[in-house]
Amino acid sequence: AFATAGVKPPRRFVAATVATCVPRISSFSDQGLSNIAWALSTADVATDFPDFFALLAGEVTGRVPTMPAQAISNIVWAYANAELVADELFLAVARDIVRPVRAHDRAAGFNAQEFANVAFAFAKNGFDDPIAAELYETLAAAVLAYAARRTTLGTPASSRDTFIEQEVANLLWAYACADHVDPALLAMLWGAVNDRARRARRFGHEGSAGMRFETTPGALALEPDAALESSQQQMPAQEAGAPADRGDSARWGFSAEERRQLQQVVMHARYEATGGRAAVIADMARAPPEFLADLRAALRDYDPRKSKAQMQVAQIVAAMGIDVEEEHVTPDGLSLDVALVPTSRRVGIEFDGPAHFFRNDPRRPTGRTVFKQRLLRASGWRVVHVPYWAWNELTTDEARTAYLRAELIDLLTAQPPARKRQAPSSSAAAPPPDSSKERRTAARGTPSRRSPQRPAPAAVDEDDEFDDRDEYSALSVAELRVLCAQRGLDKTVRRTEGDARTVLERRLRDDAARSSETSAGDVVV
Repeated sequence: AFATAGVKPPRRFVAATVATCVPRISSFSDQGLSNIAWALSTADVATDFPDFFALLAGEVTGRVPTMPAQAISNIVWAYANAELVADELFLAVARDIVRPVRAHDRAAGFNAQEFANVAFAFAKNGFDDPIAAELYETLAAAVLAYAARRTTLGTPASSRDTFIEQEVANLLWAYACADHVDPALLAMLWGAVNDRARRARRFGHEGSAGMRFETTPGALALEPDAALESSQQQMPAQEAGAPADRGDSARWGFSAEERRQLQQVVMHARYEATGGRAAVIADMARAPPEFLADLRAALRDYDPRKSKAQMQVAQIVAAMGIDVEEEHVTPDGLSLDVALVPTSRRVGIEFDGPAHFFRNDPRRPTGRTVFKQRLLRASGWRVVHVPYWAWNELTTDEARTAYLRAELIDLLTAQPPARKRQAPSSSAAAPPPDSSKERRTAARGTPSRRSPQRPAPAAVDEDDEFDDRDEYSALSVAELRVLCAQRGLDKTVRRTEGDARTVLERRLRDDAARSSETSAGDVVV
């Protein structure tokens, strides 16, 4: 009741309840275990009782093959939302999905919400067992089959037979976080995002809320927002441990948190994704440019609190005679605690506080943490990560200065991060204007230790080539013409204007830049 009402219960009450459950844990039904896990996680008190959650994981692990789908999805979501490690439990669930021992297929029994819960939980948990790739492949195939069954006849059988915006954002984010590219799944999901964004632009941001989508067989229908109220199942939150605040969902039909997730998906497709990369980027390019600009703004404008330790790091580096910029924000919207000036060298420092790590394994980074670290590295940044436990052991400014100096020397004398480059092209786009003066972003991530790196020259050439291709680079000239026409731009190119591809890409980028300026000014198109 407390969790459903969004009220944090008194700790004494929770402690007494947990103490009552411990000796009776084996007598609880599957639904009872699911309810307890979900409630404690949603009420943001799960981390106060790690021993109970360890006991609960052991009980659930032995029941996985016979548990209903809803109970499994709620339980793994609860552990991921609370950022608690439960390796044996997650492995048991993964094996049950990939190699079910029962007569029926486990993944085939999930509904839209359960698919999203499970994928999101495994990605945020940072699940990296060798079975992980097979898990994501199995889920992707099941989601595609589910969507085909639910849309072939037109109208789904019930309001929860199809997907809502939160579930689409969670699925897209989960596959990007897990670095698993399934072109068919991503094309279907991003197609739904594009459809929602285009309709929002056509009818107005507020008019898009609650709209029912007509779909072709095999395409994905997005359920109207009203389904959240009519659903009998509680929808898990994105990150905060409580039902997501969709008060701003009128902006394109997606909440601010969902737009931040989608921007990370865009960055993953642009910088990291390998198989099916061009097709995914092409799909993203077909979204309204002002929508893509709003995704960047959502990630850029999230403003978490600056920690005292973070400020100490910046002050000590500045005292070393190094020019720094605090709260630096990259053009894509990712934040860094400290960036060395000039920022074009892409060297930064991140202070990794306890929130970057699992609550019951405080030196193990969460999946969200590792995802941001990967995105920074893939976009050309070299970053010193300062874990809180190492910083706390340094009791004097002299010791901290020596620590940071050594870390920076190691970083600057190592090989720059290898990005998944494409062949150089005359159509390669320059990165968007730097928005470093904007507020820092939400996604914070760090690795627990540096990866081995090879020696290389100490300095980074400011003209060092990075793969800064944007979404238009993946389109054919014919597709560029179609996209120009859709956006009201001239699709014809005279011979005197030069190469058709270059001219069309420039028109689209100029149009996107104008839309980005409009979004940055908080003007709703």
